[in-house]
Amino acid sequence: MSIPECYTDIDLYLNDTLQFLKEFRWIFTTSNTEFIVHGTLHQIPSEWVPTIDSLSLDDLNEIPFDYIKDSWPISLQAFLTRLKKLKPSRVEIPINSEQSLKEELTFLRGIKPKKIHEIYKLSEEISRCCCGISNESTVFVDLGCGIGHLTQFLHRKFEYKVLGIEADAARVKTARNIQKNKFSASQVSVKFAEHFVGSDSASFMQSVSAKEFSLSASADLILTGLHACADLTVDALNLFLRTANVKKLIIMPCCYHKMKYKENCTDQFENVPLSRRVKSAPWVEDIVNRPFLRLAGQQTAARWRNNTESEHTEHGRNMFVRGVIQAVLSQDETVIKSKQMTSQSGDSNCPLERILGQYTLIDKLTKEEKMWSSSQKSKLENLLKTYPNGSFRTRQSAESGHIVSACIPERES
Repeated sequence: MSIPECYTDIDLYLNDTLQFLKEFRWIFTTSNTEFIVHGTLHQIPSEWVPTIDSLSLDDLNEIPFDYIKDSWPISLQAFLTRLKKLKPSRVEIPINSEQSLKEELTFLRGIKPKKIHEIYKLSEEISRCCCGISNESTVFVDLGCGIGHLTQFLHRKFEYKVLGIEADAARVKTARNIQKNKFSASQVSVKFAEHFVGSDSASFMQSVSAKEFSLSASADLILTGLHACADLTVDALNLFLRTANVKKLIIMPCCYHKMKYKENCTDQFENVPLSRRVKSAPWVEDIVNRPFLRLAGQQTAARWRNNTESEHTEHGRNMFVRGVIQAVLSQDETVIKSKQMTSQSGDSNCPLERILGQYTLIDKLTKEEKMWSSSQKSKLENLLKTYPNGSFRTRQSAESGHIVSACIPERES
């Protein structure tokens, strides 16, 4: 990705982006399950609500793709126009021929389709970036390799020498067993090592690569990784910048919300933001938190685009139920989704009992199941009156008397 074509100055782009995020932080700085707890629905501009409630299925599905109507409120049009302007430019990676893909899918049999897609796309990008390198004197290092899917695929497809590094001893053992049983021909060119990767892992990578592949300790290394979770991507960046024989870094990060906090701090991250420009913004700490970082790991808008009306309705209903449940929990309680309707479910025709029956109440400290209290049931009943059928009507002020409702599809009567 790169900055949008309408910007030529990175500082101006970052400033505009941060200003936009500051203005609309109410959308993303609380957990999805806490949108009722924090009153997020009440922060939706009142003039947006009639438009949101009356959206057709096609309009709803196209909004993430820069779709704007002149009949919509000026403030909503301005929001979407600014969002469109700030979207980074995307570069699509070309994929191989259909026949080649079918052959490779046979090799990857048993792996989930999502993981196959990720392995395939990342490996194609690695090949594109590493065109012309010497396979004999270069080692590809797969950081956080798991049980070795990408590790084996890189060797099979491009004949690379690959060192898979994984912190979990059980996964390393599994990777070696899979290699022995399925990919025995790769044992000379594919190796696995147990190690927790950090910014100081250069000497480990150099010594193991030299030993396993009979190369010099200064042999070229290329770092990669699929689902480089949390701070692993930052560690990989530091290794790339500080280690002379690490020539390239091609990595696919994930789980940004799991990045570590600063020592003795619960609201500032050790490695976010990395950019000096962003870090210097006076309000950046009001923007960057776990719910914000989690957004980067969400599914793409492409899936939203193909949702049916019933899928939107079901998703909205599930979000609403989880939200009202969260609103009646204490700090030492959590819930898990019930596998079946419990004895507390009661009359399935009663919305209250139907909602409670979907979740099991758990004590965080003892990990034991609890019964829903009469106080919690009373709170839930009041919430269901405030948000009938997943919408709400409340006076924002005595002067305005606006009627506001949530963007959660209502059940048809």
